[in-house]
Amino acid sequence: MIRPLIFSVCIASFIVWLNLLCFIDLSEAEESIPMTVNATGEQIDCWGIVMRAAKSIIKKLRSCTKDVKANSTSMKEMSEKLGCVMKCVLHRVKFVNEDYMVSDETLSTFIHQYFPNEKMVNYLMKVIRKECLEGNATKLDPSEDNCSSYGKFAVCMQSDLGDILNNPEYCIPKAKDKEFSFG
Repeated sequence: MIRPLIFSVCIASFIVWLNLLCFIDLSEAEESIPMTVNATGEQIDCWGIVMRAAKSIIKKLRSCTKDVKANSTSMKEMSEKLGCVMKCVLHRVKFVNEDYMVSDETLSTFIHQYFPNEKMVNYLMKVIRKECLEGNATKLDPSEDNCSSYGKFAVCMQSDLGDILNNPEYCIPKAKDKEFSFG
């Protein structure tokens, strides 16, 4: 009983987050957000990584939301279509192949596209492979009407990416006096 409730809360918060991102205008955002590396070259300014990735992914999210016809104010209707929006986004960012399945190759391509630090890449490959691929990728079903397996996979990915971005071993925390402006 608790597990479905937790999943519903995760999906609901993810939907709110996606809706907010859909309204952010990144057209005036800095084109080149500086990449900050510490003295050892191991830590990266993760805020810069997130902003570069967000700029690319939000455009795909907007078009996928239109394509899936998920532009709804109804939380119930939006949650029913969220999996299909995520399936579309995963395809457009090349995280899934033409058969809408994830592999080590598509995972590697995606991670290298956004994460420039090899230590981060290795960590994400290991964690995502173990927690998301082994648990969910084999359950992805391209023929599902509601694409729920893709929604679950996206929630897993969001969690793993959030974990590394909040880990000082890999990321330099965002300076409190350093605010990013959208225009």
